[in-house]
Amino acid sequence: MDNFDTILLANSLIEVIIAQELESLEREHMQIFMVCCGGPKSKQCMENAGTVDSWLKVFQKLKDYLLVSVCDPELCEESLEILHNFLTADQLKYQVYEETRDIFVKSLELLYTGESDFCRDTFRAYLQNEVLQTEETDNALKKFYKSVLTKF
Repeated sequence: MDNFDTILLANSLIEVIIAQELESLEREHMQIFMVCCGGPKSKQCMENAGTVDSWLKVFQKLKDYLLVSVCDPELCEESLEILHNFLTADQLKYQVYEETRDIFVKSLELLYTGESDFCRDTFRAYLQNEVLQTEETDNALKKFYKSVLTKF
């Protein structure tokens, strides 16, 4: 599957989810989004300059569902992986930061008032392992999370 097919699949799925007026993603949805948007290979696709606008449109439609999924024990690990790909794709990250900041604060409020210790622990581990402790993390991502956590 090439980059355009991946974008088409992700966009088609999110359109179906929106048309069905679903409030959250199901496990099967997340599995498809993982194929499209998860993992290092997908991140490389997101960094292709010719498809930046298309990936941004996918993110704009997906972000609310993705951030709610951070609070779902069945979906939190995958949602954080996909979110991380969007937040760290060089061609997308600054636009994604702007799209995400305010709603991420609301998602964290749900996460920390909710009952899932697993999701909180998973998010904490993500911050420690993927944002704070790695040399690969750029300062822009750290500043993004600092601004989100400050508003939280």
